[in-house]
Parts: sequence; C-alpha cells; structure tokens
Amino acid sequence: MITPTARRILECFAAAFPASAHYRGGRRLRRAGWSEVMPEIVHDVEAKQRFLHAVDELCGAGIVSVKWRRFREGDEVEALYLERPEDLYRLLERRSPAEVATAMRRVLQESGAGPPDSLAAVVAGHIDALLEASHPLPFSDETELRDALVLLALTPQQTAAVPLRALSVRLFSDSKRIETLLRPLDAATRAAAGLRASDLLGLSRSYPEATIALCGTLQFGDGRSWRLNGETITLPPATINALEALRFNGALLTVENKESFAVAARALAAGGADYAALLYSGGHPNRAVQLLLSASAGTAESVRHFGDMDPEGLLIYQEIAAAAPQLRPHLMDVSTYRRYLDYGRPLSRTETAVLNRVTRPELAELVAEMRLRRIAVEQEVVDG
Repeated sequence: MITPTARRILECFAAAFPASAHYRGGRRLRRAGWSEVMPEIVHDVEAKQRFLHAVDELCGAGIVSVKWRRFREGDEVEALYLERPEDLYRLLERRSPAEVATAMRRVLQESGAGPPDSLAAVVAGHIDALLEASHPLPFSDETELRDALVLLALTPQQTAAVPLRALSVRLFSDSKRIETLLRPLDAATRAAAGLRASDLLGLSRSYPEATIALCGTLQFGDGRSWRLNGETITLPPATINALEALRFNGALLTVENKESFAVAARALAAGGADYAALLYSGGHPNRAVQLLLSASAGTAESVRHFGDMDPEGLLIYQEIAAAAPQLRPHLMDVSTYRRYLDYGRPLSRTETAVLNRVTRPELAELVAEMRLRRIAVEQEVVDG
C-alpha cells in the first residue's frame, strides 16, 4: 500500500510516461512544478509534510529520484525523476504501456484486417508502426483497437441500414459503444489515411434542422405552397432544398438563443413585430439554418441578427453574415451593451482574446467597448 499523496505523484508520472522519451528508450521522465499539481503544499504545512513524506517513500522504494532546490535539500523539490516504470504500474495496480502494447500486437495478428488497400488494413499497419516505435497511440487498449477494426470492416451500406445505437448493440452489446469509439477511430484513420472514418462510413450521424416563424409563403417546386401567418415550423435540409421560393414582405431577424426566439415569435404571431420572418440560429448555424438563411435572405427587405454580446456571440454573427452579407446587428450595440452591463458576467482573458477574430466593421465599436469593460452581456437579459 502507498499513501494517497504518493499515489497522486505516481498518477502524474503514469499520465505522462506513454508519450515520453523515457518510454521510447530515452532519458528519464522528469516532472517539475509540483506546487502547480498540488497547490495546497504551498500554504498548508501538513499538506507539504505529506508531500515530502511521499517523496521519501517513493525514493526509498527506488521508483523515483529527487533533485532538491539548491540550499533547500529535504524541504523544496525542484524535480522528480522516474527510475522504475514497471514498479510504478505495479503499485498503481494497472498494466504498463508495454503490456498493453503486447496485447495490441496480438489483436493485430489475430484480426485479419482484410485486403491490403482496405481502410482497416491501412489503420492496422499504422498502429503496428506506432507500436514498433513506442509512439503514443490513439487507442487506449486492445479492446478499443479490436472494436475499431470491427467497425472498419463494415461498408457504408451496412452502417446506414440501421440506427447507430442499434448497430452498436448488434456489434458490441452496448448502445453507446460506437459513439465512444468515434474520437480515437477518427484520429487513427486521419493519421493513417488522411480521412475520418466517421465520414467515410456514415457513423457521424447528425440531423440538422432549422426553425422559422413566418408571415409569408413557402413555395415548393412541385407547385405546392404553405401559407403561414406567424406560425413556427421546423424543417430539415431535404425540405428546405425542395423549396422553390420563400416569400414574405418585410425584414428577417435571426435570433441566437431559444428563449429569446420564443418571445420574438409570440410578438410576430400577435402582429406586434417589425419583422416578417424570424429564424432561430441555435448558436453557431448548422447546415439547415444556413440553407434556410440563404433561401430567405434574398427576399428580405433587411436582415438583422440578435444574439449574445460576448466574443462567441460576435463570431456567430460573423458566420451568419457569411450567408447574408447585408446583415446588421439588432440590439447588439454599445448603447444597449452599456445599459445592461450590471447584468453581465466577467470575461476571461481567453475569451477576451477571441475578440481579435471579430472583423466585421459594424461590430468594431462594440468590440472596443468589450475589450475595455471585459464584460459579457447575454441575449436573454436584453429586452428585445
């Protein structure tokens, strides 16, 4: 048994070891900056003593060695060095990367990945090369690798025949297994072949929709038309592509957030709005929203967008403007921003840096004010 603090030290080394030069036969793994890993050791005397005791414990077992700060031997650790990786994993009661690699090689030998030019065979060859070079792997263990190769053996026709979770149950007796595999699977196929398996096999299932409230008409290519008097409808891309025209007299307003859209839609239905069409962008516009925006922007007398006055909200504005260049902001100006500052939230340094990506000239004054104030104002607090 080891102390909890000693276990935390070993966990840090275990997380870094598989990607280190040490694992590939190079210099010992070095870890410094322990006050950042365990900030409590800076101000808590007991926590620091537990840390120093854990260092002595692990050094005594020969698993790590220590370099003390100059003139602070026994009191301030400059760095720890991993000496015996095999004992590290034994104490943590888990398999070492070398043991996992051996199990993965066995999977590759037993898999029969198919024709040499198949995606499964290309990925298998890539993984084998990574194992040979002791490089980091996209798959965490042999089970993940085996399941990925099972997926890669399928055709797009086979994956399209059933819902994704039904396919996952049939293959793995786990309805969410495919979803958990997609990230490492895509990383492997992108590195091996420059392509995402989820795209090639149709495993990245998405069903984008666009919601619009309208006082106007949807005209279809076969002659049918739908007349709306302020009602709200939701359309998939196939239906939007079947439209010949979207007709209305007045302005188009796009709205970022759902509750603000619902409030604006009620105003349209009640006849108290200064716009004839209202499109819900749902944050960053998906493919269906982009299609419907393009179909309606040409009809509109003007196009405005109402969204969050934060860096992400301004980027969303720019994305919508890409489909509707005549776009102008609605209640996204310095005057409105200042009026609602008391209801805002602080912007982090990272968020503030995002403002550098906002380049639309009509947003320049707002961007300057946000840089000055470092406050975000969300759309829902603004009376539309």
